[in-house]
Amino acid sequence: MCKYIHLYIFILIISSINLNAQPINIKAKEIIEAYKNIQTIIDVNEKQYQLQQLSTQWLAIILQTEYKNASHDNTTLKSIVSNDGKYEIYYFPFIVNENAHIDYFVRDLVDEAPIAFYFSDVVIKKTKHPINIENIKLSFHESTIENNLKIHELRFLDSTNPIAYERISDVTLKCLFEAMALAQTNSEKDLINSTIINRLNKIWIQPIWFENRMHGIYRMFTLLSPDKKFKVITWNIEYSDGSHRFFGAAISHKPDKSLSVNLLTDKTGYIRSPERMSLTPKKWYGAIYYEIVQTEFKKQTYYTLLGYKGNDEFTKIKLIETVNLLYNGEPHFGSPILAKSVGYYNRLIFEFSATTNMMLQYDQELKQIVCDNLTPSNPAYKDNYRFYGPDFSYNSYRFIKGKWELTQDTDLRNPKAEK
Repeated sequence: MCKYIHLYIFILIISSINLNAQPINIKAKEIIEAYKNIQTIIDVNEKQYQLQQLSTQWLAIILQTEYKNASHDNTTLKSIVSNDGKYEIYYFPFIVNENAHIDYFVRDLVDEAPIAFYFSDVVIKKTKHPINIENIKLSFHESTIENNLKIHELRFLDSTNPIAYERISDVTLKCLFEAMALAQTNSEKDLINSTIINRLNKIWIQPIWFENRMHGIYRMFTLLSPDKKFKVITWNIEYSDGSHRFFGAAISHKPDKSLSVNLLTDKTGYIRSPERMSLTPKKWYGAIYYEIVQTEFKKQTYYTLLGYKGNDEFTKIKLIETVNLLYNGEPHFGSPILAKSVGYYNRLIFEFSATTNMMLQYDQELKQIVCDNLTPSNPAYKDNYRFYGPDFSYNSYRFIKGKWELTQDTDLRNPKAEK
């Protein structure tokens, strides 16, 4: 990853530290002392602002090649090192609105040049019992899978409880996705993405990883069907011109119980009439899927995916996609079971202004997909989707006899009456 070090130069530029003014380790001790004082700040906004400032300064410190771990008591800004010596992590637990947060910095100790990434996560949400941040700790769990691929799982623990609050399934993947998000050029993004795909290809083929939802890797969305027979992973790259390209894989079990791993190839620009087309993994209408709904009819299982698609600088897209598995485990995208005003479609595509948002989700209580109704801001803008947005009415789709049937003007304010 040393080739990507220039991605982080901007961090040094915006930092308010004069790194040459005094020895690195002395400045590091001052920052650690400042972290301790943050705990006494009562105002939430001020605390978060001060923390962000310190975190930027600390990241600039540990990116220096001459930096050595400052001697401190490890109770304010705590630190751990992986057993193989690859990663060092500094972390600072704190309380905001009765939720336990952790700001942490992952430092690659093996790379030729210093690499460090800054993350911030909520690890314990408000509970009935007070949270003692002194008990919060991070711990590495390391393993090696086939192809000699080393996995570093990071666990967020309470020292009084062996059960992890949260975990990051693969620290290396989390750092790679962060590097790709920070990349300054399209070619850098593509290069890092190739590294991500190569790593995931080695992980996906492991049966033991099939039910792993890749916790903690927030830039990659992983969905597992309720029957645990179908898994879909998606992510995207946003390029400098505002366009998007989507990547992922659909994984399922073959009849012989081995895994069918199908890479998804985004062919959006080559698909005419996408709402009408049946598609394959090699010709995929790319999207990020964030919710999966499983339904059955006459021994046929359907997996309905709700997705998001950054389109361009003017519009965004949300969609309802249907998937069923062929006999060999390969996914088939698009079945004509989605009702529209006239007839049934293979997928439903909702395009609207990039300046607004659209609600599209599955309501577990109603057993329906519910969504905003989209209309143009002025009748003169009909079919010009950069002017479309929610009109404060709602539609819904209910699975009836193998079809998602449409109900317009659904009253979501009175779910009992709607039932």
